[in-house]
Amino acid sequence: MAPEYKINTAFDMYMWYVKKLCASDETLKTESDQLLKRKGIVVVYRMLKGKKQIYITYTMFKNILEHNNTLAREAVIEGQIYNLGQSLGHLRARRIERDFSKPTVNVVATMNYWRDHPEKRPQVKIYFLDDDYVRIAWHKSSSSTGVRNLTVYDFKPCKDFRVEFGQSSIKRPLLKFKYLYFPLLHTKNDN
Repeated sequence: MAPEYKINTAFDMYMWYVKKLCASDETLKTESDQLLKRKGIVVVYRMLKGKKQIYITYTMFKNILEHNNTLAREAVIEGQIYNLGQSLGHLRARRIERDFSKPTVNVVATMNYWRDHPEKRPQVKIYFLDDDYVRIAWHKSSSSTGVRNLTVYDFKPCKDFRVEFGQSSIKRPLLKFKYLYFPLLHTKNDN
């Protein structure tokens, strides 16, 4: 039987945050959000001089998350370190030396070539010839106190992030020299 994985959504994080807020401040109250019809979404408010003062809504919380994700994406693309906090480590772009003993097919270039030369379709493949390539990586903290089983967690950037990262690498080829470099580890038998 395969293990069951739980992916926390923005809604899950919001509900956790609401519970934590209400536990820490007794003046805060919740009620169902009338603007969003999804079951379970609440608005956090407090009463001041007989009027409701909105403290936070799900829409506000989601906008904060989106803004934070945009800042993280821009920082990583520019070669900066984005600290995740809470002893989780940081996100950073890597420049990795290519291993030519295991050639990698450039699928986009190969498909374009096949489109232009259909008669050579099965025989011709185009390989990457760059000395290195770039990736987005999560560098886990070695001092992960309070975070259990950190090694089982994985980071996979969303498609929009990967596409934007790839396009910025193509438009600005010198940007890759800002990224953390990972050379190939050669054995003693290598020349």
